[in-house]
Amino acid sequence: MNSCSSNKTEIVEMLKAREDCHAILCGYARSGKWKGSTQSSHFVGAWTPWPTHALDHNTWGWSTVIEKECSLPSDSLHGHGHAVWADSLGHWKENYGQYFNKSTCGCMSEDKC
Repeated sequence: MNSCSSNKTEIVEMLKAREDCHAILCGYARSGKWKGSTQSSHFVGAWTPWPTHALDHNTWGWSTVIEKECSLPSDSLHGHGHAVWADSLGHWKENYGQYFNKSTCGCMSEDKC
């Protein structure tokens, strides 16, 4: 495979990984499961802004969900996976800033599902 084809494959894999990760983030955003461990705390989580980093015990910020729940693209990234994934995390932070935009998941606003 030539270099151009290899780069195209890596880009396609990164875009697929981002898409898969966005689906995971949306699951947390809609369910509120990023906030606490009880059903009532999940309800609050679905109706409140989701920060980048946890603000209290038993809460995950959206960057933590990316780090713990989202998979790196396959080994075809030829050892560059972590650098590429760090770039992808930068993509999320650049697009969402301090709070995750829940409207990208079909929610009624940036903050509420």
